[in-house]
Amino acid sequence: MNYPLGVLFGIIVMISWGLGKVIWKKLSFKLNSHTMLLFNYFFMVLFLFIFSAVTKNIKLISLNDFLVVLLLGFFGFVAILLFFIAFQFTQISLITALTAAYAPIALIIAIYFFKEKITLFLFIGIALVFIGVFLLSLKNNKLKLKSWKTTILLALIISLIWGFFYSFIKIPINTIGAITTSLYVEGFILLFSLIYFLIKNKNYKFIVKKEYTRLFVLAGFLNAVGSIFLNLSLDYGLILITAPIVSAALMITAIFSRIFL
Repeated sequence: MNYPLGVLFGIIVMISWGLGKVIWKKLSFKLNSHTMLLFNYFFMVLFLFIFSAVTKNIKLISLNDFLVVLLLGFFGFVAILLFFIAFQFTQISLITALTAAYAPIALIIAIYFFKEKITLFLFIGIALVFIGVFLLSLKNNKLKLKSWKTTILLALIISLIWGFFYSFIKIPINTIGAITTSLYVEGFILLFSLIYFLIKNKNYKFIVKKEYTRLFVLAGFLNAVGSIFLNLSLDYGLILITAPIVSAALMITAIFSRIFL
């Protein structure tokens, strides 16, 4: 394993996903969750497909790997859908802080299922990240009084799903590679997003203003970058290293939400 590369890739994910969430919130002011999901993942998968083609990482996979990425795609879809729905109850920086609880869940799984070992310096680094996330969440603690129960429940469910998702995605990464895993998992999330869109939007109308399309393209690119480098970070490093760094995306989201939102 190459731990420095794992850390570097984790930082790239932190920045790209932190910025991507700001764009999601901006779009959520005007669009519903099923439209946001579909268009975000359409452009995301498009960029992933182009990158996979250029790097020659488009390939057939075994039935076992197919079932694993299908399951990950389904749970990934459920988590991101609930994350978009949570926007209507609270601000983006707060729901990001609350859902950062996925990181300690991922760490527990890493230690007990993947037998990763934690050192003193690694423990100190993880603790500092969690302290930072906690302090940021205190600064953004403006929950709506009538919706705090719903918000906490959504955050808990999302955290549990993401905790398992960001741990067990390491299984297909080890067998089919980081880039191929990204393409398949995000591709299945797109498929479930399309099904959800067709169920919710019975008129099947794809009406999105030009200004929104530009934002979707940018969000799709940022999240495609995050997806690839998340898997690369897990491939080169440890869940114990990647999860805390990625959870610090809250810092990026909070800063740029303040500027642009």
